[in-house]
Amino acid sequence: MLKKLLFLTVLLTIGLTSFSQITFDGGTGGTGTDWSVAENWSSDVVPVITDDVEIDGYDVTITTATTAVAATVSILTGTLTMEGAATLTVGSPPPSSADSKDVDANDHKPIDK
Repeated sequence: MLKKLLFLTVLLTIGLTSFSQITFDGGTGGTGTDWSVAENWSSDVVPVITDDVEIDGYDVTITTATTAVAATVSILTGTLTMEGAATLTVGSPPPSSADSKDVDANDHKPIDK
């Protein structure tokens, strides 16, 4: 029982992800519209699956053949347009089997992910 409880605790801990907020700011001069251009974001990095995205006052475009990701997307004002074969995945993926570890309750070694 202790072994199962320890395994579940480790799995839940590994599965918890730190999310960060990233805001579309249109880059230098605030005139950019392309999701996939890093300078158009507050952190100058294109959002990843763990980012909470906020669009406020901009018309943002995910261009053809772009695959965009985010944990959440909030559009306060403005628009989000997807062209052609563009995709947007919203939501954090569940932990994969590669993220889980089998733990022996009697083993006192550190757990490496």
